[in-house]
Amino acid sequence: MTSIIETLYFKRFCLPSNIDIKSENKKGFLNNTNCLCGNYYHIACIFVGRGENLLTGKKIEILSYGINKYTDINGNTPSIHAEYDAISKLPPINKKRGNLYQCNIFIARFSVSNKIKNSKPCYQCILNIHNLPVQKGYQIKNVYYTDSEENIVKKKLKELLESDNPFLTRYQRNSNNNRVNQEFPVTSSF
Repeated sequence: MTSIIETLYFKRFCLPSNIDIKSENKKGFLNNTNCLCGNYYHIACIFVGRGENLLTGKKIEILSYGINKYTDINGNTPSIHAEYDAISKLPPINKKRGNLYQCNIFIARFSVSNKIKNSKPCYQCILNIHNLPVQKGYQIKNVYYTDSEENIVKKKLKELLESDNPFLTRYQRNSNNNRVNQEFPVTSSF
C-alpha cells in the first residue's frame, strides 16, 4: 500500500501508479516542467479514516480529489483552490437521517523539485471547508496539511475557524476590497 502523499503526487502529476518516485527521480525521468497540469502544485483529498494512517494508506477511503487551477489568459475559466475542487467533486448523500457523514481533508503542495511544501489552507478555503460539505451531507472534522518541514499537520476545523491569525493568499493580502482583509487587516512590519 502506498502512502497518501505518494498517491496525491501520482494523481497531481498524472504519473502511472507503479512508478517508484525515488529511483525514477535519481535517474532524471521525473521532470515536473513537462507536466500538463500547469505550474500549480496543490492537491487535496477528502477521506474517511484515521489521519494517523496517511503515511501508510491503510484503512483510508478517499472520497474525492481536487487540484488547484488558475484562470486562463482570457479570464474565461475561473480560478479554483484544491480544497474547493475536492469538495465540489463529493458525491451527494441522501440526508434523510439528518446525520452528516463525518470525514477529513488532506492538502499537500509539491515544489518543482519534488519537495513537500507548506499547504496550510487560506481563510476562504477554511470557510468553504466548513460550509460547503454540509450541503452535500458531509461534515469535515479535521484538516491535515503539509508544512515546509515536510510534516503532516493536523488541526481541528473549529480551531482553524477560530484562529486570530488566519493564512491569507498573496491575492487576498493585496486585494483592497476583500472581506477577509476587512476582518483581518494586514499590518506592515516596517
